[in-house]
Amino acid sequence: MRTDHRRTCGLRGEGLAYGFLTARGLTVRARNWRTARGELDLVCLAGDTLVFVEVKTRRTLACGTAAEAVDRRKRHRLAQLAEAYMARHPHAGPCRFDVVSVAWTGGMPLIEHLVGVDP
Repeated sequence: MRTDHRRTCGLRGEGLAYGFLTARGLTVRARNWRTARGELDLVCLAGDTLVFVEVKTRRTLACGTAAEAVDRRKRHRLAQLAEAYMARHPHAGPCRFDVVSVAWTGGMPLIEHLVGVDP
């Protein structure tokens, strides 16, 4: 049951991140793009820049921000997934990694967009 609640919370956070990014002019090219090695939450275009977005959702800020959960190991896996994505969907322009953090504070979502996180 706990896993279902976490999944629901995560999907809700991804939906909010999707709306947040599109409202700021990014175009979503893929959502929940999967391979055997994992999943990219969102793949977007910001102008000619391909943006790989990791969405992290927390129910509270008591254990730190969601972005803090994107550790070195997770960033390495995201870089591998991005390479797999580009092998199937070539992109000649620049690329970057972003993190969107969604935290529920007082029943309202607090959304933070970290641009250009090192993979």
